[in-house]
Amino acid sequence: MSGVETQYKRGAIKSLKLKNFLTFGSNNESPHEFPFAPRVNIVCGPNGLGKSSLVAAIVLCCGGDKTFMKRGKTLADFIRSGADKAEIELTLHDPTVPAQEVRFKKTYSRPPNKNIFMVDDLDVGQAVYRLRLKELNIHPGSLMQFLPQDRVTELGDLKEEELLLATEEALGADSHEMHQELIHHRREWLGIAAELKAMKPTSDLVATKKGTLDSELRKFRQQDKEKERMMSLRLKLLILRIKEAERQKEACAIEEAAALAVKQRLEGLMVQLKIHVEKMQQRLGIPVLMLATHAVGEDLEKLQGLLTKDKSSKSEAAIELNRITALRAHEIAEQRHDDKVALLRQEISMMETEMSQAPDSMNASRRVDEADVRTLRQTVQELQQREKSLLDHLQILQAAEQNLSSKMASLRESTESQLQRLKHLASAGLISSDVITVFQTIRSQPEKYASRVIGPLFLMVSATEETYVKYLETAFGKELNHFLCDSTETMKEMNQEFRIRQNLQCSFAVTPPQHGQERRGGFTCSEQRALLMLGFSKALSDVFLAPEPVKTFLNTHFTPDCILINSCGDDQSADSLVNYWRQVKSVPANYRLRFFTEDCLYEELNRRNSGIVKQRPLVEPCLLQFDSTAAESERKKSLWEAEIIETERKLSEERMELKTVQLNLVAKEDELSALEAEMSELDRTMFEAAAVQEVLTRKKEQLDINLNVERRPRADTTAEEEINKKILSINLRRASMLTSLDMDGSIANLEALSTYVHEGCNVATTLLGNVLGTSGAFQRFHFMTKEKKKIETRISEIQARAHLLDVSIQEIKERIRLMIKELYLNRDKGAAEVQAIFKSLHPLKTPAQVTKALAEAYGNYLRMLSDKVDAAALHDEENSVAADHSKAARDWLKKSFDLKVSQASHLSLKEQWLTKLRSDVDLISEKVGHMFARLGYEGRVVLVEPAADPGTDDAVDYEAYGLDIETRFRDSEPFAKLSGRQSGGERVVSIAIFLLALQQCSDVPFRIVDELNQGMDNTNERNIFQLVLDASANSDTQYISCSPKISPDYESNNPANLNFCFLMKVHDNEVPQHWSAAAFCRALQEFQRQQAEYDEQFQDNQYQEGDADMASEASD
Repeated sequence: MSGVETQYKRGAIKSLKLKNFLTFGSNNESPHEFPFAPRVNIVCGPNGLGKSSLVAAIVLCCGGDKTFMKRGKTLADFIRSGADKAEIELTLHDPTVPAQEVRFKKTYSRPPNKNIFMVDDLDVGQAVYRLRLKELNIHPGSLMQFLPQDRVTELGDLKEEELLLATEEALGADSHEMHQELIHHRREWLGIAAELKAMKPTSDLVATKKGTLDSELRKFRQQDKEKERMMSLRLKLLILRIKEAERQKEACAIEEAAALAVKQRLEGLMVQLKIHVEKMQQRLGIPVLMLATHAVGEDLEKLQGLLTKDKSSKSEAAIELNRITALRAHEIAEQRHDDKVALLRQEISMMETEMSQAPDSMNASRRVDEADVRTLRQTVQELQQREKSLLDHLQILQAAEQNLSSKMASLRESTESQLQRLKHLASAGLISSDVITVFQTIRSQPEKYASRVIGPLFLMVSATEETYVKYLETAFGKELNHFLCDSTETMKEMNQEFRIRQNLQCSFAVTPPQHGQERRGGFTCSEQRALLMLGFSKALSDVFLAPEPVKTFLNTHFTPDCILINSCGDDQSADSLVNYWRQVKSVPANYRLRFFTEDCLYEELNRRNSGIVKQRPLVEPCLLQFDSTAAESERKKSLWEAEIIETERKLSEERMELKTVQLNLVAKEDELSALEAEMSELDRTMFEAAAVQEVLTRKKEQLDINLNVERRPRADTTAEEEINKKILSINLRRASMLTSLDMDGSIANLEALSTYVHEGCNVATTLLGNVLGTSGAFQRFHFMTKEKKKIETRISEIQARAHLLDVSIQEIKERIRLMIKELYLNRDKGAAEVQAIFKSLHPLKTPAQVTKALAEAYGNYLRMLSDKVDAAALHDEENSVAADHSKAARDWLKKSFDLKVSQASHLSLKEQWLTKLRSDVDLISEKVGHMFARLGYEGRVVLVEPAADPGTDDAVDYEAYGLDIETRFRDSEPFAKLSGRQSGGERVVSIAIFLLALQQCSDVPFRIVDELNQGMDNTNERNIFQLVLDASANSDTQYISCSPKISPDYESNNPANLNFCFLMKVHDNEVPQHWSAAAFCRALQEFQRQQAEYDEQFQDNQYQEGDADMASEASD
């Protein structure tokens, strides 16, 4: 019997068609069709009529393995004898598609084993076929959903762990997937822990080798350090020598300046003395000696001319000589020069006034200079303090920059592992290079791409291809948000296949056909209304072809969050629009098309004439997910980068300011030195002025003495006559000498004559000086001339010494430059190391101290050289060991990090999984206990949780979790696990009750059980069947049971939920046929109607016969 059809669950079986499958169908007949009701379906019939064949057909059509039924080894074993191929068509309910159903059809053929997988009459391939079945929550390999006749007892033989996994799979994919992921995580971290344990000996060996090498390196570095100290000491000694030479040079400059000042003063005094003598001579009427000497020389030349003539001229020569040398005292004019003396006194008075005012002006200048010096020294101190504060601030900024750099390095490490994983996938050919480009774009702009994945995607498909929709669904599933379609037909088909609903808020746009196809516009009004009725938020009718209009179209009417589906002709490998966006690299980023899905980014799908290849979606799409934590990390990274840039800018400004301060400090120090030198020069000038004033005083006194001499009474003429006589006698003697000599010798004695003349002049001058009081002035003049020559000689010596000091300083500077290059530039020394070395040498102030320290360092270096170390080999070995140690450390850190990440990633998942699992097990146990209680027994389902594993950081082994079915059929016995010790009937009853309880908790669309009542007595069989009916009343899961008989005396509140399918054999030579339950009910109703009519007619006849009898009796 069959009642009114209730609502099918999504994925429930509506009908099954078989052709040439085992005992059903033939080549000339239409397929056998079996209808199924939404709830309970009972397939009945004698043994051997094909009940298990129906179960096998459903299993195979749902994607099950050929060995699952244990009735055949190849698919050819399921083909009817004499036929070449077999067909199975299963119609499943699916309210999300317009037709409300989906038809899955499989065709098997004998060798060469050509198999066809079709969905709604479309050949989609095995992968898409199974994917569609999985969407309907059908698991063909699960004994919880498909329980064949020969595997009923196998379900009871499952281990605890296997029973738990099968139960999780039947309950839903979430719990099962979480369990599998936890198992994977634990295996992963156990493997990493084993690798870490294996890496430890290698790490210890490298550490030991590194320790030995470090000892050698310390020796070598100590030698190198001592050598650097020696070079630094030598450099310090040279610097001290330069300072000493510069000091000596400055002393030479000061001494030279002093000598020049003295020379200038002497020259001034000599000029003044000469003027004074000339004035005195002019005043006394005495001719200037130099002029007289010059005149004597001229006269001697005349005398020489006379002597060269003949001997008779000797007398003339004597007369001429007397004329030349004769000095008459009475010829000296007696004149007085009072006016000149007054003028001289006035000049001396003016000089005294000037010299008295000079100290005041010099003192004022000195006070001004001292004030300037104090100001400059205060400025220098302020600049030094500013320099120190700037250096401290620079150190703080450098520390902050290093801290930010370390933070940036830690952030880079957090995303570097993801990038390395993506590169590994790309090298394995699992993803395209576009994925890595997109990942790097996302990481560079986290604030824009947080919580979603964006990237380019180009799908080249056309509306005429029958299979493109399936490939799209294989790649994208049901998470597409926006589309650009090539035609309205494509849009409608995608709407049907992807089940677009109101809440998705999707938009469609149409691009016109290409490659010679008929051009058409956008949506018509009726099409737009139809789209809006289907639930689309808007329908965009604008049509553009060129890239620029496409850009305008997207910016005006569409979001960049779209999928581009562009048609392509068979004569081209890609559409022109797609090629344009691929090839044009100079298009700005904001004008480039970006296409993405909400959850995952997929690689490009390549198109060929035979279809689309690379249907596989992106492997491990979670690598591209950026949650709020990652976005926050990227935001911090951006902030830190900006802070680093700001810090570097501040560092640059501080360095520039420090440089400016240092330059100002040097300038101020130079200015201070100049002022101090000017003050020293002023002191010397003041000292010299005092000396000049003292000289003036002495001159004034001398002038007074001379004036007193001048006022003395004239000497008598007797002294003058005596002088004239003496001069005359000398000249006569000279003349006699000339006359006594021959003419030939006169020329030779001319010089002697000249000498005598000069001596005579000197004698006369001395005598006259004694008389006139002027011989002291001439002596002082002669003394000053000698002193001037000495000072000039001293200045030349000072200049020569200064030149030698300059040469020595240049040589020392060149040596210093070479030593600095060897010590610092060739050794890659930094500024900090240079400062540290010189700070250590700061206490050494004198060359003697430096020389002593240099001798000690040289002795230490010689002692260290006894431990010979090959520097080149040591450096090579150091680099090798350092590389090995660094690699081992990196590997260790990476493995440790992977271990911690793997251990930490499962904690929340573990809690979520255990919470859900315990809840499900408690619910199943409650329902199992209730069903066992109705049968008069006791039963429960227990979750087996393993004890802690001391060998790992985690307390459990996720593979050891299990599920036990515990029963008690007799009160005298305790609860016992389902095992082989129990009878076959008890095991079957326990399995049946467990499946019925699971049916009420799971979300599978249907469950098939083949002859579950084997081994049951009539009571248990009837009770189990009644439980099936009760369970179907409380669950929307479809139940299909195959049994050779039906239990009597069952009760059902809703018989319309029952559907019976009888398999019968009319004649022995005929094939089994199925009987329609609806036809059977109609025949039964017709029989009951005819029976009712017959009963009513019989009663009418009885009434009529009774009335006739009563009438006859009345007549009688």
